[in-house]
Amino acid sequence: MALAVGSVVTTTTTATAAVSPEPPAVIETGPNEYQHFFVDNGKVIQRAKSATGAYRDTVVAASTGFASLPVAVVLGAGRVSLAAVKGGRVYFTSKESVTGAWKPFQDLGGTMSSGITMVSYNYNDAVGIYGVSGGQLLYRGQVAFGGGFSPWENLGGSELSGRPTPSHRREIVRGAQLTVRQGAGAAVYQHYADNPANNRFIDRSGPIKGTHLVSARDPRRGTRLFGTNPDGQVVTNGFGDLVWASLNSPKTALPPAAAFDEVREGSDVVIRAADGYVYRSRQVGSTDEFSPWVRVGESRYGSGATIVKLLNDGDAIFFTDQLGATHVCGLDALGNDTGCRVLR
Repeated sequence: MALAVGSVVTTTTTATAAVSPEPPAVIETGPNEYQHFFVDNGKVIQRAKSATGAYRDTVVAASTGFASLPVAVVLGAGRVSLAAVKGGRVYFTSKESVTGAWKPFQDLGGTMSSGITMVSYNYNDAVGIYGVSGGQLLYRGQVAFGGGFSPWENLGGSELSGRPTPSHRREIVRGAQLTVRQGAGAAVYQHYADNPANNRFIDRSGPIKGTHLVSARDPRRGTRLFGTNPDGQVVTNGFGDLVWASLNSPKTALPPAAAFDEVREGSDVVIRAADGYVYRSRQVGSTDEFSPWVRVGESRYGSGATIVKLLNDGDAIFFTDQLGATHVCGLDALGNDTGCRVLR
């Protein structure tokens, strides 16, 4: 499916929204429709299509005082869950549909000053929230959507830092596979909330810099990690291999984003480079080879980039520009560019 270039409708909040070096938090709510969440002046903002067809910004659940950290948001079977950090504490809200009203924020406590991540569970849309506190990984989860949360559980670890990231936003069982900074390197944590005997950390070496690193789960070859090394190069680490190989990327100070494509059986990687442009590279099947880096769109400077798997088997790359407008650039099922547009 090509991403058509739509008409541009400008709103004041869109034009003046703050730009974060962190990648956007985005969910796909329908064919060619998305919702983008971010923090601006302490308020959690939802950028979504209004009844007029234009994208507009609204404040989520009368929010104030939130930290300028990435918002964690997941879409289940039509239901949306969102978590964000204020004063180091985690606050949670949800809505019953993509167009529904947000419930009041619930204070879940914790000390997560470096940010959080969240996954949902396929069978009932319950969620699990993860963050790093005191160098260790913590978890708090639901049993059912709309239900209460378990107390914070310390999953262990040492010298952990930054924000953990999941290999999948939607899990079959309660738990997740997470990637997290460990000392100067990285570790993978496999979490089974209902079978803790199988929980384990797997060292993946380093060195890695930045607030986080990402992973893409290859069903045939295991989880592949992507990060930025101290020299500003994007590097990757295959399952069972402690050696990090450079992808010869343009220099960058930001972590990459990645997603595994089941059709092509390889991963797509995107970065915001030091020259201000967004670039992508594509894995050649399930091999260790990656294509040369190509520029995505012509927008220069702005936020880090992220990549989202679409319901039609394509991908979409999201980032914000210097004015805070949300850009989306599409890739079809074969990995070919299908154009860019602005969500306004």
